[in-house]
Amino acid sequence: MGHAYQHFESGKVLLNASLQGNPELAASTFVEEAGHHLDAQLNTKDSLGDEGELFRRLLSGEKLTQAQVAEIRAENDKGSIQLHGKSVEVEFWKPFKALKKAVNWVGDKVNQATDWVKDKVTDAAEWVGQAASKVGNAVKSAWEFVGLGSQPDREFDGKLVGADNQTYEPGTPLDQIPGVTPRFNPNPAETILYVNGVATDLEWQSQHEMEWIAENANAKVIGIHNATEGGGADFIQCAEDKLDKGHNPAVDTLADTVYSELKAGRDVHLMGYSQGALITARALKDVANRLRIEDGLSQAQVEQVMSRLKVETFGGAAAVYPDGPQYVHYVNDKDFVPNAFGLGLPELPVLTHPGRGAVVHHFSESDGPHQLGSTYLNHRVDFDRARAGQF
Repeated sequence: MGHAYQHFESGKVLLNASLQGNPELAASTFVEEAGHHLDAQLNTKDSLGDEGELFRRLLSGEKLTQAQVAEIRAENDKGSIQLHGKSVEVEFWKPFKALKKAVNWVGDKVNQATDWVKDKVTDAAEWVGQAASKVGNAVKSAWEFVGLGSQPDREFDGKLVGADNQTYEPGTPLDQIPGVTPRFNPNPAETILYVNGVATDLEWQSQHEMEWIAENANAKVIGIHNATEGGGADFIQCAEDKLDKGHNPAVDTLADTVYSELKAGRDVHLMGYSQGALITARALKDVANRLRIEDGLSQAQVEQVMSRLKVETFGGAAAVYPDGPQYVHYVNDKDFVPNAFGLGLPELPVLTHPGRGAVVHHFSESDGPHQLGSTYLNHRVDFDRARAGQF
């Protein structure tokens, strides 16, 4: 038997003998059946639902929702039992119903906990995936930094560069290359060969640096592309250029082009920026060696031939240039590159040689100290004025 309240006759609370070993459940049962008794005393008819359960749960401090109250009101707790051989009408408290609700509550909480764990596992999996992706990207970046992996700019290394990112094979006659020209002067009188610095891809050289130079110098600009293969690989190549070691396609293309132009009796105007100045210095040394060895010229004759070269450098990483060409070197005293590797070093014969008769123009600008467009070209003046020291 369960536990019941007999209010129709005696108002007695009938408790199952099994509760003797469970005082807490006995007390809870008595409270619920007392609720039935109070309802019987205060109302002329039995309230809808299980008023005893409602009383017990509210008295215990439980905050019920409207849905829970409605569920209790809808319950039918009436029934009958056999007491002393006689059928007696009672109102039951059904502990197994309460147990079922408790089990359902625990089940809901378990489901919620399971969902929470699943969410956290999913979040953790996503985090691990993102972390793995970041690690992968970092490895890929490190790989590319040292010149390994995919290097899309490498195929343009040493190519001649014209307008609209178009490239041409080394040896292509310069008059067959449509270079970058000033916006309002499509047919300038002079052509400049320009070599870019580190970490510069083909598009940036053609559509930015060459355009800046064309506007600033009012000249047609043809590039010789110094491809970027990652910052680390570029710096290693700079070290090799400083030592005149290793193979650099841009050096070869510039040296062959300058040699061919000089042999054809044409003047050449060169510009080199950052590592581009280092490439220029190395290529000019190669040209001088070829004139001396292949053509059998004396040093004086070599310098005479190379005097037809006009050379401008900006923030150059080279500190030593061969004699002969007409030089103008721009050095920002706030720029790390020329001060650490170029003509910003102390003027000692063992460290620096800008070329005999060179003009080295120093200035000081700390805002974007190594920028070509916004710093160095802003300080550039026409070549003849610069050679006369008129800055």
